[in-house]
Order: sequence, then C-alpha cells, then structure tokens
Amino acid sequence: MKLLFCSGKGGVGKSTMAFLFAVTLHRVGKAISIRDLDPQESLTAWIEDAPGVGTTPNADIELIDVPPRIDDTQVISAIRAADMIIVPTIPSRRRPRLLEPRPQ
Repeated sequence: MKLLFCSGKGGVGKSTMAFLFAVTLHRVGKAISIRDLDPQESLTAWIEDAPGVGTTPNADIELIDVPPRIDDTQVISAIRAADMIIVPTIPSRRRPRLLEPRPQ
C-alpha cells in the first residue's frame, strides 16, 4: 500500500505526519519503506535519527512525502501511483457555520 502525504501548501505538517505514521507502523510491527521526494528531506533525516525505527526496501507499506506543490510532475506521478492520499490541513480560525447553534 502506498500512502502519499500531499499538500499544495507548505508548513501544514505533511512530513511530520508521515514520520508519525512511520513510527506508529514500526511500533506495531509493520515493515515500511519511505520515498522522500521533498527537497528538504525532513522525513529521511527524522527516520535516520529515530532510535530503532528502520525501513525495509520494497515493504508492503510505502510512505511517500512530496514537495508542497501539486503541479510538479513528480507529485502528479506519486498521486497516480498512491493507494491513499493524506492531505494534512490547518483548521481555519473562523468557526464553520455547521457548528453554530441553530436558531430556536
């Protein structure tokens, strides 16, 4: 299964979320591999620094981190290849109307 962490905006936590998925999956005994296409390579650095967390080439679960652009050819290819796309977002400060109480 290929899990893609994608966003058209930087700073929303996609590399952080990919890392937390990697650690969690590792802790429950799942073999993972990563493909870090983001030029910052944060996911790669964090995995290398995480004690006991390792990657397995060609594992059943691949975590893919991409640059914060959706118009990049690498990103488009990763989107097409992904089984699941995870898009971290930062909630708006504005309260959604759906959560406002209904008038009586």
